[in-house]
Amino acid sequence: MNRILSLVFCFAVATCVATAQSLSVKNVTLLPKDRTALDNPCLDSNGDTCALIKIKVTGVEGLEFLNKSQYVRYSYSDGMYMVYVPTISRRLDYGHSDYLPGQIDMGEYGYRRLRAGKTYLVQIEASSGKKENSILVLKVNPLGARVLFDESRVGLSSTGIYEFTLPEGSHTYTVTMDDYKPLDGMIQVSKNENKTIALNLEPIMHKVKVNCNVSKAHVFVDNVDFGEAGILSLPQGNHHIRIQGDGYIDVEEDVTIMSNMVPLSYSLKKNKNVKEIHAIPVRIFTKASRVFKNKKEIRDWSKDGDKILMMPGVYELSDNDGHLMRIEVGTEPMDVYLSGSKPIDNSESTNTNKEKEEVKNKYSQKTYYNSYLQQRNTNNSRSYTRDGVSAYPNRRTNTSSRSNYQNGNNRNRTR
Repeated sequence: MNRILSLVFCFAVATCVATAQSLSVKNVTLLPKDRTALDNPCLDSNGDTCALIKIKVTGVEGLEFLNKSQYVRYSYSDGMYMVYVPTISRRLDYGHSDYLPGQIDMGEYGYRRLRAGKTYLVQIEASSGKKENSILVLKVNPLGARVLFDESRVGLSSTGIYEFTLPEGSHTYTVTMDDYKPLDGMIQVSKNENKTIALNLEPIMHKVKVNCNVSKAHVFVDNVDFGEAGILSLPQGNHHIRIQGDGYIDVEEDVTIMSNMVPLSYSLKKNKNVKEIHAIPVRIFTKASRVFKNKKEIRDWSKDGDKILMMPGVYELSDNDGHLMRIEVGTEPMDVYLSGSKPIDNSESTNTNKEKEEVKNKYSQKTYYNSYLQQRNTNNSRSYTRDGVSAYPNRRTNTSSRSNYQNGNNRNRTR
């Protein structure tokens, strides 16, 4: 009988959990103009001013906060919970008799440390225990852009891909990044729909006059050809500029592009030795995430085996894993292995197996010849004496021969 009652009780609990409703956090925002936490302050155990979290739950009363160490005090009025928390606390565990327990983690929304005397608004909605099937994927470019979805800040993604499980309806987004135009809009999601949307920010462009002493010289910004020198529309921000003219040595520098900037002027020098000398493709292989040229990060490099363009010369390459290498860029493409990683395709490598074998044989012959000379010189330099007399004759200078040669020359001149 007890076993039957136990089974019935377990079934009832499982049924309640399966059909129970849950409370989910929808938005977390800072209210910079709200002075409630300053006009009605609350102090924590250390005597410091608390932060205030306003929690709005539509149609739900009786919400309780389960962990008393996470807050100082709270109250409820007109559908709003007022929770004063220490600035070092960023989590709130909540519960309700009719809903599954949950947690508010301020760090997930970009607020890793709360500010004293500031007010934050958290919106919580009641939803059924049924899992939503609509999935929205946002592909954001460039990497590092900030995403605000349904007025809630989203953490940065290293891949630029953001995935949301959503109910059907309309959803808003805003994407921002320094030196780029902000992008916002609305997305309509249907029930049980899987949708993928690409959001590409456009750079802010400025008219810049680029002067050059060579006609038809081309202007490259971050290795992208923007056309011949003159008045050009260039992207705002920090960029690497290279000026290239046929028969001239390239000139390159780092420039900050901004509005109403002074003209950029460049003077190219004639290349007397080679008809053309331009940047050379260099493939860099490393498992690190960042690569540096002469201690300055190469922004065009993003993954193992990527190509960058470098002018002929001697450079110091390094990565953020601590690898360091000094290279000399010539006039032919080359591969550089910073951390011993292997390329997927060696077809573009200039160091073929035949060339490597020739270098190896040449080095071996040179080493053997040097060893032979060293051994011969060592043998010749050895000496010993018997009864105080050297076994080798004294070395004689060729003074007489040199004198005879000089005398002979004098006689020839006399004749």
